[in-house]
Amino acid sequence: CQTFSGSWGYHRDETSWKSLKQLLVLLIETVSKGGNLLLNVGPTARGTFDDRALERLNGIGEWMRLHSRAIYGCTEAPEEFRQPENCLLTFQPETNRIYVHVLDWPMGKLYLDGFAGKVKYALPSFCMTALKLFWENPKNLRSLMSKSLRTHSFWNSPFKNHG
Repeated sequence: CQTFSGSWGYHRDETSWKSLKQLLVLLIETVSKGGNLLLNVGPTARGTFDDRALERLNGIGEWMRLHSRAIYGCTEAPEEFRQPENCLLTFQPETNRIYVHVLDWPMGKLYLDGFAGKVKYALPSFCMTALKLFWENPKNLRSLMSKSLRTHSFWNSPFKNHG
């Protein structure tokens, strides 16, 4: 269980509110470890939510509208898939899909060690033509990102496993 800020109840002068990015990383990281996230938000004395809480709840809702399939029903990825730097992996066992959540764009290329020979296809969730996958050597699956793809802050892509 986590809070939006440093307090379990509403505190008008609280300044340690988590950003939307921090909350989304918390959600993805929790799922990537096989957990469920319980997020506490305290109402004001008038029984309403603070604008900061509403802003973050709306942001989480918008992100989930676009990427819920990478969260709902997902759990930790099989051990054979190594988590790239600045990324988190979630796995949907019913569809046999791995989702790579790129938290911060790497300089140059994104290396997906351990994916070679195990991926049937890859598809960016928001742009089907922006990502090109190629085999540079049998141990590394590398992807080249277009400039526009690098600017998207929370991209995730399903990788369909063979088998």
